[in-house]
Amino acid sequence: MLLIDADIAKPSVLETLGLPDGPGLMDALADPHLPLGDCLIQTDIPGLKVMPAGTQHMHDTELLASARTETLLAQLEQGAPGRIIILDSPPVLAASPAAVLAGQGRAPDGEQLLEPQVARQVLSVMATCGMYDAAGDWLTTVGIPAKSGVAGGLIGVLPGQVGIAVFSPRLDRHGNSARGVRVFERLSRDMGLHLMEVSDVARSVVRRVERGGSRVAVHEVAGDLRFVEAERVLRSLEEEPEGEAPVVLDLERVHRVNDVARRMLLEGVRRLHLDGHDVRLVDPSAVLGGGD
Repeated sequence: MLLIDADIAKPSVLETLGLPDGPGLMDALADPHLPLGDCLIQTDIPGLKVMPAGTQHMHDTELLASARTETLLAQLEQGAPGRIIILDSPPVLAASPAAVLAGQGRAPDGEQLLEPQVARQVLSVMATCGMYDAAGDWLTTVGIPAKSGVAGGLIGVLPGQVGIAVFSPRLDRHGNSARGVRVFERLSRDMGLHLMEVSDVARSVVRRVERGGSRVAVHEVAGDLRFVEAERVLRSLEEEPEGEAPVVLDLERVHRVNDVARRMLLEGVRRLHLDGHDVRLVDPSAVLGGGD
């Protein structure tokens, strides 16, 4: 078995297995006369050899996409008939960047890779012209901001929900992946992924319950809060009659609050104070900033 570290940008196989560095895949591709044996490392695992990623080259992408790669793999197979060759590579599709854009620049593991304003700008461009001459029809029928490439790649992003990537080289008359377009059309239709089909989340963002012997009013808020959701919370708070009864605003299940919603909630708390209420804020994640 041969394990090839084909993640040229972020090679990790050698470090993971505790092996010494040496020439590898990119060296073999850049120099056809380099003996392949010099690029293979025998491990202490019986039957397992490793080919490192090798020295980064300014033409990495071109070399990997060239006929030289096919020739190299054929040579490795001929050198040991029946050998299993495994390539440890970065994601083939662009689903990871699509997921980052869907999360307002935040990766699925929580790391903020892009400023939210940058992600918004990219999605705006994708929505208006990402599908070339078909952009208008695409937005009305599929309703998913998308960007296609003439190689057959196609990514789509539904903000706050999902990032999707497909690949199929055959192009339609607009220069978009023909099968990729059909996949997105089917997903949008069958799964209700059109950008203009939104659920009325504002109705379920807050509920009022009473707890304790003194019947303390607790307003439990959940989810991400923007203008519409914050307006729903304010309506709930406005229903509290004037008096000194304590009111609890529980934000424990709130994940994110934008600036507009934050200012609206703080104003709601201020008005409760003016009405004479003892307002208690439960905000363990400090989504309201913690400083006011």
